[in-house]
Amino acid sequence: MSSTVSANDASSSSVSAIQAAVEAVQSAKMSYRQGAATFGVGRNTIHKHLHKLVTHSSAGRPPVLSFLEETIIVRCCLALASFGYPANRDIVGLVISEYLHGSGRSNPFPDGKPGRKWWSGFLQRWKELSERKPEHLTVQRASAATPVVIDTFFSHLEDLLVKESVLDQCYSEIARRMWNCDETGLSTSVASRKVICRRGDRVVSEIGTGSGRDNITVLACGSAIGEVIPPYVVYKAQTLDTAWMKDGPVNARYTVSDSGWMEEAQFTEWFQSLFLPATATIRETGLVVLFFDGHGSHINVDIVTRARRENVILYCLPPHTTHILQPLDVSVFSAVKKGWSRILKEYKTMVSDAAVTKQSFPPLLCRLWQESLKPEYLVSGFRATGLQPLNRKAIKNDKLQTAVSFHGDFNSEAEATATPITKKVTSIFKEHFQAKQLAKKPSKDRLKPEYYGQSITTDDALKMLEKREEERKMRKEKKDQGKTKRGKSKRVATKEAGYHHPENTCQGCKGHYDNDNSEDQECWVGCDTRGCWRWYHYWCAGLAQLPDPNSYWSCPNCLKQ
Repeated sequence: MSSTVSANDASSSSVSAIQAAVEAVQSAKMSYRQGAATFGVGRNTIHKHLHKLVTHSSAGRPPVLSFLEETIIVRCCLALASFGYPANRDIVGLVISEYLHGSGRSNPFPDGKPGRKWWSGFLQRWKELSERKPEHLTVQRASAATPVVIDTFFSHLEDLLVKESVLDQCYSEIARRMWNCDETGLSTSVASRKVICRRGDRVVSEIGTGSGRDNITVLACGSAIGEVIPPYVVYKAQTLDTAWMKDGPVNARYTVSDSGWMEEAQFTEWFQSLFLPATATIRETGLVVLFFDGHGSHINVDIVTRARRENVILYCLPPHTTHILQPLDVSVFSAVKKGWSRILKEYKTMVSDAAVTKQSFPPLLCRLWQESLKPEYLVSGFRATGLQPLNRKAIKNDKLQTAVSFHGDFNSEAEATATPITKKVTSIFKEHFQAKQLAKKPSKDRLKPEYYGQSITTDDALKMLEKREEERKMRKEKKDQGKTKRGKSKRVATKEAGYHHPENTCQGCKGHYDNDNSEDQECWVGCDTRGCWRWYHYWCAGLAQLPDPNSYWSCPNCLKQ
């Protein structure tokens, strides 16, 4: 190896390499030649720094900021990143510009802020920094996944498994009894790709059906040993067409809902028709644990009662922690989404219509389930989340760092010394940090249900659910007070809005509601579809008489949609 380094090599030497070389030569552990060869630093550079012949710590032309000033900027950037509000080039450039101006120093940058060359040298000098595209993390998730929450969750889970003698069994037997379910939305539209067109054309359109924002909900479920239950598909529709179920995955089930998302009725049907039959053999010799995210559609008295009877423990994950505790979210759905994107691209190449219809969805889903939902992904997901084998240490500290820092103090993280330079730089950074923190401040915490982060099939949880549903029933009854036989509020409420208000007008004959005519009041029927304001004379809606007050009635306009 050559004992000398060229000038270009010397100028690119990192700060840490120069310091290490100087210390080695100064302590007589190495000669100039040995230090230069070992650390990749020029001998002349070592000599200058050793004898204080330079005022800066790096080789080459002195940087705009001193070593101490850059150190404080680096520490501030790292602190902001740990808080979940990482700084970008614009913010750092603005801080440097404000700092130079406030210090009364000239700004050598052409546009007042550091350019590409300065950034290249800065990142070269500070190897601990790198530029990455951040992942979106909601404020709720950033503040929820704290070590206390995670420790409490694993503590409760371990106590339960020990109490039920689950941990006394072998690894494979325990893995067969650990399950996780969650739903995901699969887009029916293909993301646009670059196409061939005439050079200079500013607008290039592509004709296709659908709004581009439609999704079909699919509920997936698998065990820690890699077993997969057939998917459960929820379409957004009023009725289910048999053509929407052809050539799909074996034993898959299909249903519809008004919103297109999972609701209590759909989850109850899935639990009874798919999950219980799939785990029947396992439950004959012991209990099974089903982890889920605790969404309101997954919890009701009927499901909990049936689960207790069928030897199933429903275990609710802590709120806003599924990104680190739910196996399907951690290692399965990412592969599913990538696989679905690839299938959609191939589908678009073969079919001119860019959108996937309900008729064409089942065959594509069958292919997706075969190619992307692999057993090893499930096994990896349970291991990464620490659910099987049970391991709290599987949740690394870096996954919780954002939550810890979110509740911290910027000064304690960013200020290492009480020097004037430190105070000035950190004060500028702190202004930007506080501005972003206020803009993203989480809403006031609501009282979380007590069953989050633990089993909800206990006696206490069941009593609490029964109480919750009773309170919900009382609120509904209170809300329904004063309603007429038609199932909607009297027209007195909308009379104040004007005689010709749309809600005072029959959408069939365009006649107006007469608030003073009792006979006229008993002839009106209102649509029960959420968000619909339309009222009709019952004969204008094609009815022979008023519908049952307790029945659900949709107007002709909503039935057409």
